[in-house]
Amino acid sequence: MRKTLIALVCGAMLIAMPAICQAQAAEPAPSAEKVALVKRYFNAIHFEQMMTGIVNQITPAMMAQVRKSHPELTDTEFQAATDAITESTGDFIKKMTDASIPVYADIFTVEELTKMDEFYETPVGQSIMAKVPEASQKLMPTVMALMPDFQADVQKRLCAKIDCSAKKANKPA
Repeated sequence: MRKTLIALVCGAMLIAMPAICQAQAAEPAPSAEKVALVKRYFNAIHFEQMMTGIVNQITPAMMAQVRKSHPELTDTEFQAATDAITESTGDFIKKMTDASIPVYADIFTVEELTKMDEFYETPVGQSIMAKVPEASQKLMPTVMALMPDFQADVQKRLCAKIDCSAKKANKPA
């Protein structure tokens, strides 16, 4: 059971943050100039704070889903899982940020990165970034309302590809 819980929590975190997986590909190292521009961009858009906010926003909903899916968890086990996620978030965000730098450096040109830096360092760019958390907060109820239909659709599509009824029949009680 605990392995299932750990897999569920870790899987949800990885699904939410795909940049780590993308950075695993063997790409040539980006130039120092591009790395510096990406770091400047991340600083201007408050990348780490934004990612921390996203994780903090999805964690309660994710944990509610864990609670619903695993009602047998004791309050102590559930709290331990929640605490583990909270404690791991800082390191996760730092690693995700570091892993994202070469991805951005590969995708964007020096000119694009320079223009992004210039824009997001302006008062208008900073104002936009200051409003992103509010927009995200206001969107969260809509996203969460869509999740049950999304999950049902994923399950329906999965069961169309594999025989789910056979899996349920073979599942130990």
